Amino acid sequence: MVGLHPAQRQAVNHREEFACQLGGIVAMWLQQLLQPDVTPGAVMPTMVKGPLSVTDMINCFTGTGWPNAANMPHRLGFLNRQEVKGFYSKNEFGSWESIFRIHYDVDLARTTGLPGPYDIGPMRYFMLCHYLTNFIGDDAFVHRLRYELRNFNFIGDTTWINGKVVEARMDEKLGPVMEVEMIATNQRGEPNIAGNATILLPSRKQGPVRLPEAPEITGYRSTRPTGPFL
Repeated sequence: MVGLHPAQRQAVNHREEFACQLGGIVAMWLQQLLQPDVTPGAVMPTMVKGPLSVTDMINCFTGTGWPNAANMPHRLGFLNRQEVKGFYSKNEFGSWESIFRIHYDVDLARTTGLPGPYDIGPMRYFMLCHYLTNFIGDDAFVHRLRYELRNFNFIGDTTWINGKVVEARMDEKLGPVMEVEMIATNQRGEPNIAGNATILLPSRKQGPVRLPEAPEITGYRSTRPTGPFL
């Protein structure tokens, strides 16, 4: 643990505690959530995510592709650097590279005054998506999700996600609806995610969930031509 910031060292020291918690929550999620079972004020189960690692980010990129369009490889990177030069700096080899690497380059992160690299924002959005879909089951539907990033989530940090039901109502168009609020904290007790969501529920009386109408397809807004080089 030489060279670790105290925040990262604390996370490593509690790794076994995290593992026990991760193993103990699985059974709490194996349920189907129906509208009559929802009570305002009900506390949702806890989900634990972490300790965050570079491997987690690699897997995120593998599944989603680069979530940032300015972090392109090879010729695309060269072309992109002509348009957003300020997004690039030279690495330790003297080559131009996107500053997106602050998410996994320890030295670069520390030169900015941070204790180390940190996650990309969408990863915590994915955490809340996972939290919600595990809670509501396969037959409900996440209609709306809003989230805020309250603090950095550094490599080595662990996140505990909790939530509660704040409203249950019958919507004229959408049928049974549940509103939930979520808050997530790290091992230092700092909130690093806040969010709220609208969930559409199935009902024993109303039947399967009533899905909303699909929105209109957004037009393709880019004027950049496509071709074999892409």
